[in-house]
Amino acid sequence: MNSTGPTITAVGLAATLLSEALKQPIGVWIFKPLASLGFLYTGYHSPAYTSGSQFGKTMFASLALGFLGDVCLIHKSPAAFQAGLFSFLLGHLGFAYAFAERGMELKPALTAAAAVGLVGSVVWKWLSPNLPKADRIPVALYTTVISAMVVAASGSAWNTPTPYLQIAGAIIFQLSDLCVARQQFVHKTFLNPLVGLPLYYLSQQMIASLMYY
Repeated sequence: MNSTGPTITAVGLAATLLSEALKQPIGVWIFKPLASLGFLYTGYHSPAYTSGSQFGKTMFASLALGFLGDVCLIHKSPAAFQAGLFSFLLGHLGFAYAFAERGMELKPALTAAAAVGLVGSVVWKWLSPNLPKADRIPVALYTTVISAMVVAASGSAWNTPTPYLQIAGAIIFQLSDLCVARQQFVHKTFLNPLVGLPLYYLSQQMIASLMYY
């Protein structure tokens, strides 16, 4: 794996955060898609995708849905947020399917399910009082799907050459979503993208790098 994709993401991310700090929306519109193109580049040039394997095609489609979700979330309207949420939901379903296809192990899957169930209940207790009525079902569904993705990543990890990379990528993705939720529903502050965006792009690059093994 070469460094081109991560470099594109790093440059785009830095410029996006600077634009956010300076409250320059045009910069975010330019540089956030650039940052997301970085993980698409990583996936597109991977052996799994260039060989035409089902794993590679499913993973790349899921990365592309992440790119689409990123673009939707730039717009601040509720409709755009829900469109982005749906795009990411489909992407997580794709990742979960691709991971599970590699073969699931019962014990790590059950351990992960117990852990994400506990964390999910705490997060829901924190978040639900702040959710508008129209967002409660979509957010609950999304939370369930990303939790399932983490379970699939954990349950199948030991059938891959890079188990810790796969598990870490999935967990960091879920952590980055907490920053998105806090920004959208709890407290708008630059701290949310400052923490959440680096976590998000790190996780997407980690997940894309799985296509090289």
